[in-house]
Amino acid sequence: MSAPAPRAQKDVGAHFDRTAPAFDAIYTGVGVSPLRRLVHRVFFHDIHWRLALTLGECDPLAGASVLDIGCGSGVYLAELGRRGAARLVGLDFAPAMIELAQRRIAAAGLAQLTELRATDFLAYPVEGPFDYTLAVGVFDYFRDPGPLLAKMKSVTRRKAIATFPQLWNPWTAVRRVRYALAVRDCPVHFFSRARVRRLMRSAGFREVRVRALTNIFFAVGVP
Repeated sequence: MSAPAPRAQKDVGAHFDRTAPAFDAIYTGVGVSPLRRLVHRVFFHDIHWRLALTLGECDPLAGASVLDIGCGSGVYLAELGRRGAARLVGLDFAPAMIELAQRRIAAAGLAQLTELRATDFLAYPVEGPFDYTLAVGVFDYFRDPGPLLAKMKSVTRRKAIATFPQLWNPWTAVRRVRYALAVRDCPVHFFSRARVRRLMRSAGFREVRVRALTNIFFAVGVP
């Protein structure tokens, strides 16, 4: 396996185990002070944009199957299930994230349609293909996304959707400093638009679209 290496993978999982409720609160606003809500709006607005764009790309959705790699607290899976997806599979390094996802999926009445695992996608024998595969907020933590993208492509029927932190962006410096000071055990990797295109093409996607948001690239690949 390329990156994250076993140690880095463990560090990423441990980081999100510790921060799972705080990360989920970016979406829900539950228990968030007015000051923290302002911080979320300033630093994490792309999180809401990428969700809206992903929901728009997963069309048609009725009866579709979805694999969410790095599913976090299950926000994407729950929304896609409510909109008509018939099979939902979510994988994440962090057990605490999977616990939150299980609660969210159960509350949405989607437990019968959903499989959730605290595991590594590259090592897990997932049963595909899936109409849509997602890796949103995942490649931030992969030095070499190639192997994951290749496996992603191999189980994608209609579209693969992924995000990549932008290399040349003023927000990149802010994030580098923030992670250096407060998130030392979870290194982040950044990408140029050209590299994102190369990675998607090398994985075998015949059609690639890359859109720049404030500080991420939103990429769609058609196999």
